[in-house]
Amino acid sequence: MNENTNKFKIIFWIITSVIILGIGSMVFIVILSGTIKEQDVIPSIIVGVFGLFISLIPIIMGILVHKDAKRLQMDPWMWTLIVMYVPYFIGLIIYLVVRSNEKNKSRCINCGSAVESDYNICPNCGHQLADVCSNCSRYVKKEFSICPYCGKDIEKK
Repeated sequence: MNENTNKFKIIFWIITSVIILGIGSMVFIVILSGTIKEQDVIPSIIVGVFGLFISLIPIIMGILVHKDAKRLQMDPWMWTLIVMYVPYFIGLIIYLVVRSNEKNKSRCINCGSAVESDYNICPNCGHQLADVCSNCSRYVKKEFSICPYCGKDIEKK
């Protein structure tokens, strides 16, 4: 786990703990103060259930984004933090835009880092991602058996 991921994980849990403690304190104060009268019990329960439902939306979004970001080898804690705590779904929109750019990238088979689909060599480890046609000396994808530029068979190394 790199240093940035650890930092975002700590920030996420600090913010989440403060919010949970704040909400818990407010509920505790309301219960102890006895301000809820008998005729207010049902509306209070309805408001509580609605509040619980509303608070579950960012939690579910955070869980889904965390799993997706981890799968795409993005920083899962940073994106969970952004999606859950940037209001009005702006964090989710930002994540989806960045994710669409990240999803278009390929992965180096040697080191696993994200590379653009038109790269011939991995900029991280230097692994050759494409073969070179022996006839026209142009890069072609490793899965090609015939050069799309000159039509000659590609010699596999």
